[in-house]
Amino acid sequence: MSGPRLGPFELYEMLGEGGYGRVYRARHTVLDRPVAVKVLRPDMDPTRFLQEARILAKLDHPNIVRVLDAGQTHEGICYMALELLEGETLLDVVRRGPLPPAQAAWLMKQVLEALAHAHAHGVVHRDVKPSNMLLVPGPDGTLNVKVLDFGVSLLLGRTRITQVRSGILGTPRYVSPEIVAGGDGDVRSDLWAVGVSWVECLRGQPAYVGDPMHVLRQIAAGPPVAPPPETMDPTVREVLGRLLASYDARFGSAAEVLAALDPGPHEPLARQSLRHVSMHGMAAPAPSTSDPFTESLPSLARLFEGTPLGPALASLPPLPRVPEPDSTTVGALLAVVVAIAVLAVLGVIVMMIAL
Repeated sequence: MSGPRLGPFELYEMLGEGGYGRVYRARHTVLDRPVAVKVLRPDMDPTRFLQEARILAKLDHPNIVRVLDAGQTHEGICYMALELLEGETLLDVVRRGPLPPAQAAWLMKQVLEALAHAHAHGVVHRDVKPSNMLLVPGPDGTLNVKVLDFGVSLLLGRTRITQVRSGILGTPRYVSPEIVAGGDGDVRSDLWAVGVSWVECLRGQPAYVGDPMHVLRQIAAGPPVAPPPETMDPTVREVLGRLLASYDARFGSAAEVLAALDPGPHEPLARQSLRHVSMHGMAAPAPSTSDPFTESLPSLARLFEGTPLGPALASLPPLPRVPEPDSTTVGALLAVVVAIAVLAVLGVIVMMIAL
């Protein structure tokens, strides 16, 4: 079944959503190729959105998502077409439990390679975090990192054009002390965020927790607590310490970090490794009640009411998703069955005694 059209794209199911709008699986009707299309909410300022597209167009690296097209329709709807990637974010993986140090180093090395390329082209990401790191299986099953979302990036040497109401650009848990102090941040701020993300991989939980203001106070007070030294290779421990050091003591570039890590203890993370983490790591978080895959797409029409895209989106059917059973769920069901059986037996015994 054909979907609604947006410029040269035919939209199919929704892949995700954020504060800016939604992402769809789509097809470029002229080139006949699958793509992912980000559609900006009609009530959002397109400045940052189109800035992200221009920034991504400057970058060409295997660890950075590629932009294929961007524009604005005659009706004023902004869109961006990206390469279609199948995978899950590093945040999804870490929520299931900590990663072995060598595998965490392998993933962070790829992130650093992406940042080294961006920094060499005068681009500071400013929102480096696990949810912006997509793990994509390669031909051999090894997971490769794709860095996403350059929406709050800073072009070095230019005046910033984006701002949030709190005065802090980026996500509070991952911003550096110099940004907390009111600065714009630079390449060293991205490196701090890599360090915080690295600690999260090793601990299986965020390095900083609490409401945004509490988190910012923690960051201003000092670096996060890393895992015990005996669980880490000395080289990685030293690198991580410098990533989370004060501004002047921190690495000056991603290239410097990569040089310090090479040679180093790196173990490729593969699909089988992720299954191992899922089975033997921490319990996965409860599923979201607003899973975009189970949500009916016609509800999206309300966002685009009054535009030509609204009626077309309203015609799309719901997208069912069947959850996978896990060992925790099965174990809980067995425990309930056993408990009911025991209560039934006790009830019979009590009745016999009473008679």
